Amino acid sequence: MTWFEAALWGLFGGFAVEGLDLYGAVRRRQCWPWQVRGPREVGAAGYVVAELVRLAIGSGLALALAQSEQITTAFGALAVGIAAPLIVERLTKSIPLTDSVQETTAATADVGLPAASGSELNGQRTTVGEQRTCADEPEKAALQVDQPERVGE
Repeated sequence: MTWFEAALWGLFGGFAVEGLDLYGAVRRRQCWPWQVRGPREVGAAGYVVAELVRLAIGSGLALALAQSEQITTAFGALAVGIAAPLIVERLTKSIPLTDSVQETTAATADVGLPAASGSELNGQRTTVGEQRTCADEPEKAALQVDQPERVGE
């Protein structure tokens, strides 16, 4: 398999994941994801840039692994393209550059500020029950927070 083939298979793996994600988002909201209005939503340009970055990462990882002879088949390159976000996440967690939680806790203690939790440091703030609306169809506005199913009900 050439480097070009590996990059294309990685790109296809990224397209497969993103296509399924787009399908799920449209089914859930009954509109395009960039038409959803809310405090943390981006427009079409932001959505396209995020998708292109994701596809480039999948293709680049497949290329790098093929060049280093870690993968030798089309299926391996496809799998790398599919798993690219997970691969990058695991690599960044396995190579700590600094101990940011301890440094942040020490710095906030000196100033008298409350310490940030680990999820806040990673930018993973979650707001439950945010109202998001489709720009074209406000009657489909509210997203319902899924409740876990209880056995026996």
